Amino acid sequence: MLDVQDIHIQINGKDILKNISFSVNKGEFFGIVGPNGSGKTTLLKAINNGIHCQEGSCLINGMDVKKLNSKELAKQMAVLPQLSELSFQYQVKEIVELGRYPYQKGWLPQVSNRDEVVVKKVLEKTGTSIFQHNWLSQLSGGERQRVLLARAFAQEPQLLLLDEPTNHLDFSHQMNILNEIKQQTDEEGITVIAVLHDLNMASLYCDRLLLLNQGQMVEIGTPYDVLNEDILQAVYHAPLKRYEHPSLPKPQLHFSPYRSKLDSNDWLDKTEMKEINGEVQLNMQAPYRYYSDFTSSGWCQTLHFLKGNRPKETHTAQIVLAGDIVTTSMATSEQFNFKLFVHIEKVRVKYNVHIQLLLNGSLTEQQFLQFLLLLGEAKTYFQVSQLKEKKGNGGSLLVGATQIDMKDQGKDVRDFSSVYAAIKLELFRRIEQTLEGVNVDEIIYEDR
Repeated sequence: MLDVQDIHIQINGKDILKNISFSVNKGEFFGIVGPNGSGKTTLLKAINNGIHCQEGSCLINGMDVKKLNSKELAKQMAVLPQLSELSFQYQVKEIVELGRYPYQKGWLPQVSNRDEVVVKKVLEKTGTSIFQHNWLSQLSGGERQRVLLARAFAQEPQLLLLDEPTNHLDFSHQMNILNEIKQQTDEEGITVIAVLHDLNMASLYCDRLLLLNQGQMVEIGTPYDVLNEDILQAVYHAPLKRYEHPSLPKPQLHFSPYRSKLDSNDWLDKTEMKEINGEVQLNMQAPYRYYSDFTSSGWCQTLHFLKGNRPKETHTAQIVLAGDIVTTSMATSEQFNFKLFVHIEKVRVKYNVHIQLLLNGSLTEQQFLQFLLLLGEAKTYFQVSQLKEKKGNGGSLLVGATQIDMKDQGKDVRDFSSVYAAIKLELFRRIEQTLEGVNVDEIIYEDR
């Protein structure tokens, strides 16, 4: 469909694009991403023959775009620019009719029956027919962009070029525009090349991505290939994490803003446990990202063991007890910068074990799950070796982390994943210490 071959562009002696080569298949939604000044818009202009290339060529269906006149090129490709003001006042339908210009002949071209059919079709498809007789100035930003999209569709192009088409639009209008374009690729086989700043949107809608930086190709491939944490951090110089979309096989990125440094010693001292009216309450100095086996993951700063359901408070995780907490113990590891809490709940003749592991540091999703499995092992150990015949299948597990990297706190601390085995040994040693000599038949409350 489109072949870009060794494009090299200089402006005022400065290299803007260097050795750019790639191909785009028919019906593909192809995204171009990269930081400001990386050459994205310049590349789009080169494809549209809107800028002079010192070297290289762009071929559409085997034809060099430099050898096509403006009308021939307009039949092959259409451009949807960023939202902009038109110099003259037009009604919506008149603007869409401008998309038929490449097919009209003569000095005073007239709108043909074929033109009318196409214009009516695209007005209905883009949802702009309801205000086709309105002036463009009467429309909102999202509505104007849909009108410009209808004009592009009216050209009946094989290739649609988008230059940040959702810029300045709210989330709803962004989705509407991209959904309409994606639908065209599926139903009409239109090929789309889009410059996008929003990497998450690019991941959701694009089949493949080209990542540019300083005028050069960094990576090309599927969103999974291109939206790599290490690659993006090297290009954008910004901290980020990649996660899986909850309902689509597409990666999504979360960017990390500046956070206040949390002193580890202060954190250890101020993370405390209280007993209030027979209920246990765990208060942390800072919010924690947590994973558990009793509720969905999230953020909390307080953990409540409640007797009965209660409305959930902000940044609070709740465990509803079936019985009474008879033993609560705590252990602290300054070496590995974590706190361990163990609670034993008596429910009639059986006992449940509740364990929380809180860490001051940053964990990946995989590491959260590893530690959650580790607590599961510890819980089983409790039931077998400590509670003996009084086994309980109930209880709960929770792993929490401040998600503040220890390096950002100015501390030379090993990564948690690299010391997993050591933490495992430390946990089981602390577990034995916290419950050593505890008689579960005696109702006691102790903090070690």
